[in-house]
Amino acid sequence: MIQFDRMRLADICRRHDVARVRIFGSASRGEAGPDSDIDLLVDFAAPKGFFEVIRLEDELEAFFGRPVDVVTEPGLSPYLREPILTSASVIFDAAA
Repeated sequence: MIQFDRMRLADICRRHDVARVRIFGSASRGEAGPDSDIDLLVDFAAPKGFFEVIRLEDELEAFFGRPVDVVTEPGLSPYLREPILTSASVIFDAAA
């Protein structure tokens, strides 16, 4: 899995009212190359609009220093939903 500052990620998540972040895909499996993006499954504490999600994605890209794809559970493809939910690892949880 990629290395990052968990405290700084927590600050970003709190500013954007994020309840939980899970990482999936190549970055979670330790298979990400230098040009790989980071796939994040984000649960917000309250519903957010499109532009709020994009602002979070932009801030996370600056934080990780690479492209980030932010998806929400309701937005997951039905074909990919189960494999993503099964393999995703929690990297931030506001309740913890």
